Amino acid sequence: MVPRSRRRARRLQVRLEGRLLGRQTHTVTVVDISQTGCLVQCPAFLDMGAILDLEVELGGEKLSAKVRVAEAALDGDAAAEAKPLFLTGLAFLG
Repeated sequence: MVPRSRRRARRLQVRLEGRLLGRQTHTVTVVDISQTGCLVQCPAFLDMGAILDLEVELGGEKLSAKVRVAEAALDGDAAAEAKPLFLTGLAFLG
């Protein structure tokens, strides 16, 4: 993941359920968010540079954003679970 010193925007910890839509649809949990991107916990390893649509519900409103996969790694905290989870850094586009 990108070191904190290289990040362009401050990140806020959240816990929002959402979906990533591309060739496949994945249910994800947004774990932090900023003006420039977010970090999601995902059940699949996503290809670097892939362009996807992120959908989340916030305050009863459905929000959609076009995103690019910037980073992806196995989630060490979830490694002991039956199905591995991955932390994926997404950059907002547009």
